[in-house]
Amino acid sequence: MKTVPPGTLANDRFKNPMIKKSDAAQFIQGLLMGSANIIPGASGGTIALILGIYQRLITAVSHFDRVWIRALTRRDWETAVQHIDLRFLVTLALGVVVGTISLGSLMHTLLEDYEARTLAVFFGLIAASTVLVARRITHWSFSGFTLAAIGGAIAYMIGESSPDASNAQVSFFYLFCCGAIAISAMILPGISGALILLLLGAYKQVTGYLKELSRGVITEDNIFGILIFIAGCGIGLLIFTKVLRVLLDRYYDLTLCTLCGFMAGSLRSLWPWAAQQPPTGPPGKQIGIFLGLAVAGALGVLLLEKISTKKDVGSEVEP
Repeated sequence: MKTVPPGTLANDRFKNPMIKKSDAAQFIQGLLMGSANIIPGASGGTIALILGIYQRLITAVSHFDRVWIRALTRRDWETAVQHIDLRFLVTLALGVVVGTISLGSLMHTLLEDYEARTLAVFFGLIAASTVLVARRITHWSFSGFTLAAIGGAIAYMIGESSPDASNAQVSFFYLFCCGAIAISAMILPGISGALILLLLGAYKQVTGYLKELSRGVITEDNIFGILIFIAGCGIGLLIFTKVLRVLLDRYYDLTLCTLCGFMAGSLRSLWPWAAQQPPTGPPGKQIGIFLGLAVAGALGVLLLEKISTKKDVGSEVEP
C-alpha cells in the first residue's frame, strides 16, 4: 500500500482552494459593473470592456444554447459547467448584485432629496454618451437619419408620459418588461440600462426596492418586485441580447443611429427645471450650478470611454 507523505492532502487543498484569487478579482469586477449599471449614462458593458472581460462575458452568456441543454439532459455536469463558464458567471453576478444594491440605495436618496442636481449630472452623462455613440457610426444615410428621428421621437414621448412624473408605481408586468429591455443594453458599451429604466419610468421604483433591502426592510412588495425584475432581466439577457447581436452584425450603423436618436430624445426627461422639486434661487446661480454638474457628468463618461479605448487597443496588440 502506497503511503501518502504527511501534509500532502493539506497541500493539495491549499493548491486548489474552494475560493481562488480569480474569484475575488471577478467579484470586484462585478461590483464595479453593478455600480455602473445603476447610474443612468454609465454602462456595465463599458466597465467590462475596460476590465478586459467583455468578450468572455458575452461568450459565456451566448453559450446558454442547445449544447448546454444537451449536456444537462445527459447529466454531463462537467461539460455543462465548463460550456457556460459557470464559475466566472456566478462570481461576477454576485459582485453585480452587491454593487447594484449598494449604489441603488444612494441613487434613490439623491433623486428624492437632490432631484434637480442629480438630473443635471444625468443630463451631462447622457449628452456625452450620445456623442460617443454617434462617433461610432461610420456612415450616416437617409435611413439612418430617419431612424434616429424616430428613436428620438419615441424617447421624447416616453418622457412625456413617464410614470415617474407622478411618482406612480408601475405594474409588476410592466416592471418585468422594463427589466428585459434594460438588461439588453448591457451588451452595448456606452449604452446605459439604467437610462432605459429612467425613460420607461421604472428607475425610481427599482432603486426604491433596493434602498429598502439595503436597510433590511423586507416586505412582500419589494421582494416580489425585485424577483419579477430579475426574471425580466434573465429573459432579456437570453433573448434580446441575441437579437441585438444580429442587428449589430447585419445593420450596425442603422442600429446605432436608432440608439443615438433614442438617447438624444431622452434628454427631455433629464431637464433639471422639469424636476418634481424645482430649483430655487437666482436663475444665474442655478444655471451655473447645473452647467457645472452636467459638465462633470459628461467628463466622467468621456474619461471612461478614453480608458476603454486604450484597453481595447492594448488587447488587440497583445499576442
